[in-house]
Amino acid sequence: MNLLPSIGLTPRRIYLWITSIIGAVVGVWAAFLPLEFYDAFPGLGLGPWVAIDGPYNEHLVRDVGALYLALAAAGIYAALAMSWPFARATAI
Repeated sequence: MNLLPSIGLTPRRIYLWITSIIGAVVGVWAAFLPLEFYDAFPGLGLGPWVAIDGPYNEHLVRDVGALYLALAAAGIYAALAMSWPFARATAI
């Protein structure tokens, strides 16, 4: 018995929510704590991925955070609206 469609959780909607949550976490971290993001991303003991790529640029890190927040907002809208064209455009 498949309960997912009856409560509106299609695989597409689940993927949109997951990627939106990840984008929101990364976006908030980069936009509001840029130095910590630069020094520690991705965290979890995987080493710094951003710090090895050049000198610290607060403006760039904050812009990347804002981009992630915008993409997270688009993903949330697509998950709530369930418009296939909008979901496809957000994924692309």
